[in-house]
Amino acid sequence: MVAAVRPGHHLTEEPLTPARLAAAQHVAVSRRGRCTGPLDTALAQQNLQRRVSVVLPNHLAAMTLTTRSDIVCLAPAALPGADPSPLTNDATALGLHLLDIPLALPPLTISMAWHPRHTADGAHHWLRNTVRRTLRTPRSPTTSSD
Repeated sequence: MVAAVRPGHHLTEEPLTPARLAAAQHVAVSRRGRCTGPLDTALAQQNLQRRVSVVLPNHLAAMTLTTRSDIVCLAPAALPGADPSPLTNDATALGLHLLDIPLALPPLTISMAWHPRHTADGAHHWLRNTVRRTLRTPRSPTTSSD
C-alpha cells in the first residue's frame, strides 16, 4: 500500500514517519463501513492511532475526495519491478502524490470465485482471463483453474 495525497499536502514536505501519517486525517475504504484495517494494527504496535474522518465504499471515490482535501487515502502499490497497479495509475492520473508507508503491512490477497455453472461460459472466461492479465505481475506464475 501507498499513501495518496493531493499536491501540496503537508505530508509531502518532510519524510513520512508513522507519527506524521497517524496524525493526518484519513479516508478508509470499506464496502462494509469498517474504519480500521492493517494500517491501524501496524500503527497500534507503535502506540499510534490514525484519525479516520470518512469511510467510502471504493478506492476511486476515496481518491477523488483526496484530490480536493487534506485527507490521506491508501491505495495498492505495485510490486517492485512490476507494472503499476490499476489503482496506482488512477491515483497518478488524478494528480495525487504517492508516498511509501513507513510501516510493514501484510500483503493483499486478490482472488476470484464463481459458480461452477459459469466455468464454460465464454464471456465469463474472457472476464476471468482479463482480470488475471490486468493483475498479473511479470514474476507471477500463470495459474488457471479452467
